[in-house]
Amino acid sequence: VARWRVKRKITEASNKGGARGEPLETVILEKTIIKIGGLLAVGFGEAGTEVIGHNIRGGDSAAVDPMVSGSRVEAIIGFCDIRQFNVATEILQDKIMLFVNQIGEIVHGIADEYHGVANRNLGEAFLMVWRLPFAESQENKKVEAKRQKLADMSVMSFVKILVAINKSPVLAEYRHHPGLLERLGDDYRVTMGFGVHAGWAIEGAIGSEFKIDASYLSPNVNMASRLAAATKQYKTNILCSEVLIKNMCSSHMQKYCRVIDNVTVKGSKVPVRLYTIDVDYLSLPVADSETMDSHLRGVLSRTNSAQAQILDSNNGTVVRKHGSFASSNGSVTGMRRKKRRHSGRRQSNRIAGAVTPPHGIHNRTINKSKLRRMREAKKQKKWSEEYVVADAWENDEDLVLARKIFTPTFLGKFGAAYRNYEAGEWKAAASTLTETKDMLGYEDGPSAVLLKFIRSHECAAPKDWEGFRALTEK
Repeated sequence: VARWRVKRKITEASNKGGARGEPLETVILEKTIIKIGGLLAVGFGEAGTEVIGHNIRGGDSAAVDPMVSGSRVEAIIGFCDIRQFNVATEILQDKIMLFVNQIGEIVHGIADEYHGVANRNLGEAFLMVWRLPFAESQENKKVEAKRQKLADMSVMSFVKILVAINKSPVLAEYRHHPGLLERLGDDYRVTMGFGVHAGWAIEGAIGSEFKIDASYLSPNVNMASRLAAATKQYKTNILCSEVLIKNMCSSHMQKYCRVIDNVTVKGSKVPVRLYTIDVDYLSLPVADSETMDSHLRGVLSRTNSAQAQILDSNNGTVVRKHGSFASSNGSVTGMRRKKRRHSGRRQSNRIAGAVTPPHGIHNRTINKSKLRRMREAKKQKKWSEEYVVADAWENDEDLVLARKIFTPTFLGKFGAAYRNYEAGEWKAAASTLTETKDMLGYEDGPSAVLLKFIRSHECAAPKDWEGFRALTEK
């Protein structure tokens, strides 16, 4: 009876406290522990689960031991960086954090939907990882099928990230920022380069007792980084290694990957074929309230809550005029007006300095918990047997549009030229590459790079040519 009375008193006190908005100390403590756990999960990521688990298991001592030995894992490693980041930092200055986080929201969200995890955020770059289940034998078909699906999802996630970045109404605002346009040209837009590779890595804590980062180390991580850097040379957005595409991806996904070179990179003597996934992101319209997906809504929610003001480098202020960035005197070049007309976006009055999208979306209330539920449902659906990752190439309207200019004729001609290039038939290769270089309506980067290399040898392969070259440029 006494215990019951005490329990009733506690319940009554809790109810009264809740009515007054003053929760019990135990409730506060519980919520605090949950928040701390959430922050640990966000800060350490999947690579840091062993660090957290190791210290929690050591319950006999209150001491923290962050230096946990590493473990070997197999993974798909994706490295991506933001183009022209140094200039953006100079122009945006203290608003660069918002800029990076707007991009990071898309990168992390889509990678998570496709069962990847964000590992390192390095300012302009992000490291994404897909841990692979270990197959004890080749006969374990279930595990092999899962590895193949993860490989397909890793490739598709970067394609989807590229699409989302170019469709984002929030990131599209930077196309009208006077400071960025002055430094980077009237055709500036936010874009990224992606390098994807697969192999072993050591997962663990890096640092000291003062500061640690949970991450991955191996030559395969370095390879992904080098591929991301090489996208600038080939003027492509995505470069994948042969290890990932030919050895792991499904045949359906391989159909949409174009082999563009065979190289050795710094620190390795083993040649690796490079593949790109052709996506014409310039053809993609900016999303509106009807076509915006959950990832773009997440970016919008974060941006609206921040009520961000992007500063001009000249005098530190930007006055928003009819849905675009304008200088403080309201002048906008004719080129920018033309761009705004072609974008098909409605003009609207906006809060001065707020980065808000078209079509009145800034008045919407976006339920973050609802967005999370939507993302989780989409994420779980991808493990169903009915879901085929590569089907998106035929079913997704954005991908169909972005692939339209890469016709069978173009791909066939480039494929023939590349085979001649590897075989040492450089005169025939140069003739075809000269044609494919201009078939897309703009210069095809891989065609231009191979053609430049061939012409540097006067269209004659060296006697010791073995079908590959050293990738010396970045």
